[in-house]
Amino acid sequence: MKKIVFGAVALVIISQLASTYYLNRRFQLKACGLMYVVCKQGCDQVFDQALANNQSRRDDIREARDRRLDNCVRDHAFDSEAQFRCENDVRLDADAQLARVDAVDAMAKKRRELCVQKCGTQLQECDASNAAAFASDSNSITATVNTAGTVTVDCIDGGPRAPCFKPVSDFCQHATAPCDGCTLSFCGGGEWTVDAGNQLPLNTTLVAATDPSKNPRVLATSTTRGNQAVLNVPADIKLGEGEQLYFGFSSTKKPGGPVEVRIQRSN
Repeated sequence: MKKIVFGAVALVIISQLASTYYLNRRFQLKACGLMYVVCKQGCDQVFDQALANNQSRRDDIREARDRRLDNCVRDHAFDSEAQFRCENDVRLDADAQLARVDAVDAMAKKRRELCVQKCGTQLQECDASNAAAFASDSNSITATVNTAGTVTVDCIDGGPRAPCFKPVSDFCQHATAPCDGCTLSFCGGGEWTVDAGNQLPLNTTLVAATDPSKNPRVLATSTTRGNQAVLNVPADIKLGEGEQLYFGFSSTKKPGGPVEVRIQRSN
């Protein structure tokens, strides 16, 4: 594990040096790929270790089962019915323990899948950042572009109802400019304006959740500036295992149909 961490740090340093001296874009994209490989190797190593631990646990359960079966034979040598009951109880107990270990295997597999997904997201964001920093083969640096995007909202009921939640990844897919950590930190935070038009005042929250309908963790709540909602997003968002970022939209008015909500960085 230490080798992987050191390797990741070395690759980050290399990437930073490349940006400093304006090395070509092909190298930058290759660095992103290498960091993805290191990230995925870390996911695989944790998964493999979990499987190895679980296999060791299975071996212990089976050995204990065999010893207990021998005891059943010894303790009930002259009572075949009691011996049968004893052996049946031992096998049922061992099977239950093995089933629990199988469930842990399934959880480890799911955690690995989520881990690899995060590696893939980081790769996409790394590539997007490189594309913004290097406009062409001439290695000229692009001008800063304000990040903006839209989210289609079709579940605002109006009045004091539960928020309509939409994943931040919807915004990331329609953003007009790349932003680092879009799905993980909402572009590193900052002040954002949320506008659905003058006819629909919006309240907006940014939450982290595995399921936003069940106890979402509120990260930012909007204030009102004229006809716009202003969302001040913290710069140090840390997602927990399985969490994603969601917008929560609510309004005192009910729209006539789906609404295109424009979200733009203002600071």
